[in-house]
Amino acid sequence: MDTYPGATNQTPGVVRLYLDVRYEPEAELDGLLERLKALGTASIYIPEEERASGEVRMAIPALWPPYRLPEDHPLLQAALRALGQERAGLWPFTTDAPYLGARAPVLGLGPGDPSLAHTPKEHILLSQVEAASQAYARLVEALWNAAR
Repeated sequence: MDTYPGATNQTPGVVRLYLDVRYEPEAELDGLLERLKALGTASIYIPEEERASGEVRMAIPALWPPYRLPEDHPLLQAALRALGQERAGLWPFTTDAPYLGARAPVLGLGPGDPSLAHTPKEHILLSQVEAASQAYARLVEALWNAAR
């Protein structure tokens, strides 16, 4: 949330609240847009030059669908072969893949325990970092060779 002029102990002239709703492919989305609108009148993003003095509007620039790369996608199949895996897993959370996936296929691969992500207990074991770096190297090599 941004406020202008920036003082937290007064009612600001302008408040901007950025809401980034991310959801999993299996999520129930019926009524999501209606629930967002029910939060009240808001201005998600309106450039300064377009805002009339004192006017408050709600703008929803885009509703991005959840992202999942199909199991038969060539990039995913090449990655599975390179990593010696038969099937891809599914993360129990979401990322910015819907935004990136609008332009290119997205793979998620990384060390750590997803249940600890963005928590005070978040940590990664060195052995997990080492294993991930080896997996990244195998993946880059396989994709490089496939592109030649």
